[in-house]
Amino acid sequence: METAEIFGLELRCYGHDDRSLVLVPRLLGQTQAALDRKRGQTAPPIWAPEALREAYGQSPDRAAAARLQEVLAWAVGRGVFLPARAKSAVFGLKGKSGQRIFTFYPDGTVYWYMSPPGHAGGSAERDAILAELRQLRLISPSLDPDSVSSGRNFLRRLPDLSAEDLAALIRVLERACGG
Repeated sequence: METAEIFGLELRCYGHDDRSLVLVPRLLGQTQAALDRKRGQTAPPIWAPEALREAYGQSPDRAAAARLQEVLAWAVGRGVFLPARAKSAVFGLKGKSGQRIFTFYPDGTVYWYMSPPGHAGGSAERDAILAELRQLRLISPSLDPDSVSSGRNFLRRLPDLSAEDLAALIRVLERACGG
């Protein structure tokens, strides 16, 4: 059965009568794991701290690597580090809720997951973090936190921050993650 695959076809019907009826097909049962097995691919690695340190040590982007090393050391030391399964050297930070609320990418890009359930204090906690990140000019003043749940929402990458801005960001992370 390793080479066999079973699929289902769902047809959703939309419309009010026979003249305006639209059928929308959807394939069920196909998973990324099955596709990877068929193609002979293995799952991307889980990036543990040691593997991240090694990858950052070999990065041609020395500024991003140095900043990522700083945040990684802080996260591991505070117990808020979350490994990631990805093709590139990525890691996350867990918030007070235990859920991932930040992800750091090899180029120094930061994603912030703004969905209130990810924050132990809900939207009030999220909005306090938002205010601090806006003060650091990391988040656009026009960003509506209720219109997005996550994304590449930081205006600047880690290597673009001054040493003072990075220290201030880490203080925000301490409050957001409970570290």
